Amino acid sequence: MEYTLFYYIGDTQRVQSIDAKVREAVVNEFNANGINMSTPSLVKSMS
Repeated sequence: MEYTLFYYIGDTQRVQSIDAKVREAVVNEFNANGINMSTPSLVKSMS
């Protein structure tokens, strides 16, 4: 699955700081709700 989150930043001088806070908030909400955001591993079997 892939999700896209759109948000607008009014203070362009703080883009990096605000972006980091948004990402942290998303991770915290996922963790609080038991949602695993880890990347799935690809398992190849050769027989």
